[in-house]
Amino acid sequence: MSNLNHRVAKMEAELLKVRFEEMSDDELRAYAYSLPFKSPKQYEALISLINRHGSAFPIVSDEQARAEM
Repeated sequence: MSNLNHRVAKMEAELLKVRFEEMSDDELRAYAYSLPFKSPKQYEALISLINRHGSAFPIVSDEQARAEM
């Protein structure tokens, strides 16, 4: 019986996991704001949201300038 309880608990835990990649931006934002302020889960959700979009600033390499010094 403990084996069955273990398997059910494992399946329930898997169903309760939040999958950020399956959420839209609005859903992810609403989820992040529903969490306690400054909690690790809120930071994780917000960082996931930020990482979805590239930077608005061009990335410029300064390696050549360093090599000339």
